[in-house]
Amino acid sequence: DANLATVAILPIRGTIDGDTLGEGPSPNMVAKVRNTLKTIGEKNKNLTTLVLYIDSPGGTVTASDEIYRTILEWKKKHHVRVVAYFHAVAASGGYYIAQSADEIIADETALTGSIGVIMSALDFSELARKVGVTSETIKSGEFKDIGSPFRAMTPSERQILQTLVNESYEKFLSVIAEGRRGRLAKDEIRKLADGRIWSGKQAKALKLVDGNGTFDEMLSAETKRIAKDRKEFAGARAVVYSIKEYSLFGGLFSKFSFSANVLPIDEHMRRPQLMYLWLGGLNP
Repeated sequence: DANLATVAILPIRGTIDGDTLGEGPSPNMVAKVRNTLKTIGEKNKNLTTLVLYIDSPGGTVTASDEIYRTILEWKKKHHVRVVAYFHAVAASGGYYIAQSADEIIADETALTGSIGVIMSALDFSELARKVGVTSETIKSGEFKDIGSPFRAMTPSERQILQTLVNESYEKFLSVIAEGRRGRLAKDEIRKLADGRIWSGKQAKALKLVDGNGTFDEMLSAETKRIAKDRKEFAGARAVVYSIKEYSLFGGLFSKFSFSANVLPIDEHMRRPQLMYLWLGGLNP
């Protein structure tokens, strides 16, 4: 209907991983988000709002940042208001991505926060010794095999990796400071950024989110805002990508479901990598 505004709902569920190319065997949220945003921008002339429906414990630093920047670029191009909605979990990289939104609404029972960076490296050296396995490494420099699972990490190597973690941590703080500008200063954010999680209700009190409500309440509020501010539209419809459409005006919301995009834990532990991730939020 030409007289209806469109509220596009983009599900961001599961572990945040992948790249722009969209290649490889792993689920690729980066490519999925980028391609879906392109579709949303092309097919909706009456688009007024993009809702990021976030239910994610986070993921890799690079993928989280790429999605964040992709949404910012898309928003600038299409001049569309963006709202982030936190369902069950929007932690670490999930919270990072939400900084691209103009407003953040969280269910009171949602878990969010986990602001920080983690890097894990396995050490199989004790097990290898017990079963009689040895590893001989020929390397060009002292740190060429940093993070190797076949030996313990040295203090110097730990310091190198800690420097990388600290760098990504500072970037996280800067992104939040930009996203929460006028609501939280960077020094206030640093005090909150010790890796802990909060409920949506606690996050509102801490000004990490702007409001609390259910998904239906958030959509209803957005509908009223459109009706008030956009007089050219007779109503609004919500489109869940890429599931099904249903009307915001004229009755009950249709039920819908999302397909999960979750990587097994061993995908993240197999190699050392920088993560904006709440490990407690991973599906076993």
